[in-house]
Amino acid sequence: MAIVYRDEYGIPHIDAINYCDAVKSIAYCHCEDDFYTIQLLLLATKQKSGHFDDWDGPYLDLICSFFDIPNQYDLIKMLSNEYLALIKSYIIGVNLYAEKHQNEILDKTIFPIKEEDVIIVQHLMEIIGIQLDKPYSFLKDSSEISLPTKQGSNAIAIGPKRSATKHALLAISPHQTIEGPFSFYEVHVVLKEEKCEIHGFILPCTFVIFMGTNFNIAWGSTASYPEMYNIYRVDVIKKIGSGAFFLLGDEKIALYEVNYRNYTKLYGKIPYPIFKSFYRSKLGNVISINGIYYLIDIPMLGKQFGFQQAYELSLCDNIDKVKKLLRRTQYSYLDFVCIDKFDDILFAHCSKERVKDDPKDHYINVLPQNKIIEIEKDLFYNNQNMIFLLNPDCQYIVSVNQSPFMVTDTDTYDCKYKGLIYRKDNSRSKRAKDLIHSHNSIGVKELIEIQGDTKIIFPIIRGIDFTSLLKLDSNRYPSIGYLIEELKQWDGYAEKSSRGAAIFALLFERYKKYYRYSKNPDVIKIAEEKELVDCLRWVSKKLPKKYSLGDIQFLKRGKKKLPIAGIPDSLNTVRPYYYKGELIVEECSAFRMIVNLHDRISLTCHPLGASSNEDDVNYTSQMDMYQKNSYRKLKTMDNYKQYIKGYSI
Repeated sequence: MAIVYRDEYGIPHIDAINYCDAVKSIAYCHCEDDFYTIQLLLLATKQKSGHFDDWDGPYLDLICSFFDIPNQYDLIKMLSNEYLALIKSYIIGVNLYAEKHQNEILDKTIFPIKEEDVIIVQHLMEIIGIQLDKPYSFLKDSSEISLPTKQGSNAIAIGPKRSATKHALLAISPHQTIEGPFSFYEVHVVLKEEKCEIHGFILPCTFVIFMGTNFNIAWGSTASYPEMYNIYRVDVIKKIGSGAFFLLGDEKIALYEVNYRNYTKLYGKIPYPIFKSFYRSKLGNVISINGIYYLIDIPMLGKQFGFQQAYELSLCDNIDKVKKLLRRTQYSYLDFVCIDKFDDILFAHCSKERVKDDPKDHYINVLPQNKIIEIEKDLFYNNQNMIFLLNPDCQYIVSVNQSPFMVTDTDTYDCKYKGLIYRKDNSRSKRAKDLIHSHNSIGVKELIEIQGDTKIIFPIIRGIDFTSLLKLDSNRYPSIGYLIEELKQWDGYAEKSSRGAAIFALLFERYKKYYRYSKNPDVIKIAEEKELVDCLRWVSKKLPKKYSLGDIQFLKRGKKKLPIAGIPDSLNTVRPYYYKGELIVEECSAFRMIVNLHDRISLTCHPLGASSNEDDVNYTSQMDMYQKNSYRKLKTMDNYKQYIKGYSI
């Protein structure tokens, strides 16, 4: 039994007997607010998501088929009875909503949902969310092999000696898409039997707080970049009667051709066929790009389940238990920043990388065929290869996707670490550290300012060296000379009133076609003069004179549109797409959260609103707050019970 209290912003505050009751209510509430997205993910397990959505759906279907996610159901063997019980409660909640709202169902064949549906969907979410899908560039009709782009998030902890409150503080800001399958949803629950209160954010088709607080600890995570995948060039042999194969020593590795056939409906009406072909083998999938074959190895596919770890993390009550959990699970792809009620602060770099005979091979984008033998060995570095940093002398931790050895004011390099080691700061980490050092102490006010900061530090922005941009001769290029001079005078702040920010935002958008990433995050792409000139000529055609960033960049949902500050790789990150002369925000701080455990303060803000239903008042109710870098303060459950009429689920 649980009672739900919806506040003025539509956030569900759930007063539950136990975790299972809470999960049933979380499922029902999330369906009330975004049943469409939940269904799209469930449909992807049947490769039918694209039949109803032509934006995310086709890719979800293809990835689910390509990774053979439905046949990873053996994951159930690693799930605890407690987590399986929560899955059953989630199923009850979703099926209950579907039964009561038949008119909202996209495809009745997926209901009632079953245990395996939720497990498959959550693993699919995990695969895409931690970017394991990115090496498969052929899925996007690329003409060449493409390596994962480096996405970002912010998690900053302040220790008691540097804190204005004299107690530990945590600021979280994940940078993800703000609509669709990876949009975050805020939840607040009180569990009577567990004597626990949890506040934070979940993802569609999940039910445990991914980032947030239980008021004993608070935690955030950012993408780490261990060696998540390996790409091998292979010589495929095709013989009549023998099929396709490649040789590994004297062994023939058989290849089984898969012809993926599906369709989507453009604009919900026009059928559009989707055809892809690839090979499966016992060592991984093989794809062909321009007649060259590549085998792509994802070591942890089907071997880890991060949402169960999130459940266990939500019940930890001190940093020591967090460390033990992370060592035991050795989850591969996230860096964690945590604080606890005892004012400890912790950074954990989690990785589980395949052992390689030659350490240099960890940095090579495409390995030769003979190295595939390492897949058959299936050996991994143990949890002693993880990095833990507890209560650093500088009394802060800044984890914003830079090197795990550079999260404080000193290099914490451990020469014993094996695998993909990267060593550099990035623009956001440098800026965050500069801002922290600019204050005698850091309180909630200062963390709010840091979260909303828009300045970028030249010349390296998101792995691209723009030194050549600052050296361009405006006299040599008279048609774009005025843009060159305006960029040289720009102070790097991406405020709405900034003309320089508008120029750079459009230039960066255009420069996407020149992106080339390396497996090693420390490798920098040098922006060439001819590339920059091409981009600036495009900008000159798209940006009216005297227009500033606020005239072209917008946070938009439905009919509401607000000018928004920020730029790629500022702490207040904004990653837009270009459409009809405007930059429309697609990715940004998917939520912002600041936690002070000692005073039970939890502040949050979402860029859009709690509901994805366009006719709901909370479809856009947080946009103005987000634009102004403002926050809402969580109240006690007793307060919500006193002033809000609840409903039972």
